[in-house]
Amino acid sequence: YLPLSSRGDVKKDSLRGLYTSTLDEALQNSSIDIALHCLKDVPIERPFFLKEVFRIHRQFPQDIFLFNNHIMNNKIIVGTHSERRKAQLSKLKDFLPISLQSYSLESSYLSGNLQTRLEKLQKKEYSGIILSLEGLERFFNHGTDSQKKLLQNLQFMILPLKFFPTSPGQGDLTVEALSDFKAPFPLKKNTQTDKERFILQSLGGGCSSPIGITCLETKDYFL
Repeated sequence: YLPLSSRGDVKKDSLRGLYTSTLDEALQNSSIDIALHCLKDVPIERPFFLKEVFRIHRQFPQDIFLFNNHIMNNKIIVGTHSERRKAQLSKLKDFLPISLQSYSLESSYLSGNLQTRLEKLQKKEYSGIILSLEGLERFFNHGTDSQKKLLQNLQFMILPLKFFPTSPGQGDLTVEALSDFKAPFPLKKNTQTDKERFILQSLGGGCSSPIGITCLETKDYFL
């Protein structure tokens, strides 16, 4: 296990491959054997020397809004670096508790891993933050007791997909390796998230585009 910090963890920009380029380079120079990514952060076009070897499927595609009722200069400051989530803020106000609907909502840049974001929320540097529900579920189920305490005294809302479609591929984890890597298991892709990323590609978008697409599979068709 080799922890690496990506550009997305330390820089305020939206460049292509923000969360993947550092690990791509580590794979190419054989510093690591495999790399684990959130699928939503992986560019549609990947380097020729890499391939996907394993996929962890999501259970929950939704976003979740965590908030602490801390009002800053008569504003609710929502931490995010996602252009899609920024664009959805106007709709979020309609779902807030009545006691908070008189305040305006503003976004403020927030990046870093999930623990860093929760720590900043607990320090009241923000009024609320928007996260992937699947990511938060994994954090809670596999985190330490001290990490789980970061969720104490927070309120939450699971945002309805009808009004808050999520980033294409959100919730899935993908494992990549060099193209000659021999995987011990066959790759089982996720039809839902693959369709989301296909639609994103057809629209000419990328992983940092302000586009929300969530596909749900029923017995006979996709929504």
